[in-house]
Amino acid sequence: MMDALVVIDLDGKIMTINPATLELFGWTEKDLVGSPASVLFDDPAVAQAFSRGSRSHDLAEEGEVRLEEVTCRHRDGDTFPVSLTASVMRNDEGEISGYVGIARDIRVLKRLQQEKILAIRALAASVAHEIRNPLGAIENSVGLLRRDLELDGEDAQLMEIVADESERINSIVTHFLNFARPSELRLDSVDLGLLVEETALLAQRDARCGQGVEVEVNLPDQVLELRGDQDKMRQVIWNLVINGMDALGEAGGKLVIEVSECERNYVCMTVSDDGCGMDEEQVSRALEPFITSKARGTGLGLAIVKGIVEEHGGVIGLASQLGEGTTVTIRLPML
Repeated sequence: MMDALVVIDLDGKIMTINPATLELFGWTEKDLVGSPASVLFDDPAVAQAFSRGSRSHDLAEEGEVRLEEVTCRHRDGDTFPVSLTASVMRNDEGEISGYVGIARDIRVLKRLQQEKILAIRALAASVAHEIRNPLGAIENSVGLLRRDLELDGEDAQLMEIVADESERINSIVTHFLNFARPSELRLDSVDLGLLVEETALLAQRDARCGQGVEVEVNLPDQVLELRGDQDKMRQVIWNLVINGMDALGEAGGKLVIEVSECERNYVCMTVSDDGCGMDEEQVSRALEPFITSKARGTGLGLAIVKGIVEEHGGVIGLASQLGEGTTVTIRLPML
């Protein structure tokens, strides 16, 4: 196998490895066999996932866990990303007896993705710049005409359409610029639960939150603080909440926002809806820029969210099923 293969017992110790594992991690077979699997992972939460009694152990009982990106550690101390698939092994009685983990080095893929994002950002900045100047002239002209002309009937309606569409284009251009030129983080202590409460309140007053939409907020008793940019974290929450309400559509439904301490020193936020959902192809590309299923969307909302989360040292995950809804999970380090 070209990919690293590791067999781990229920106590989290390595039982068997293949040659690709030795090449990828820089260890010898004598070093690894019998050692805790945690030596391979830089992320303590992932290392804990292979220990007896962990929450991830319960998830693994479903048969398989897939993680798009996990940070691993080489013998010399350097870290690198892999995609990880963990499957359970069962004995003759059907009980879980261990795990088989397959890790694929994604450093080249990550570099290509970063180069692609840089190219897209440069294009977005160029397009936004070219649109913003003539758009400003249009908006100013429309404003003067609305002030000086006494229009009625169809003429007044057409003028309102021009004004509304100009404002929509300006919003799209702003999204382009936010994506193309991310501002520097202004780090401070951020109470994630408080931001969620404030954002949920604003969302319930939004026009998209009709009578058929129920917003539920679940917060822990204790304050969970992280070191981050408050404005950017508010933008993350707002984008996810609005995406969820858009997914519910006119039929309405339930939107649940939950904050919890998912692992030691990590806070998790999930935003779930029971709306239209996505198929596997849509899920695999949902975090890419300019990918959207909305008729009037830019496809930048989740891409911007992903960028902000990663700037804060966090990870974003997305799970969805067509016709049954979508859950976005964000995991961030606490103070």
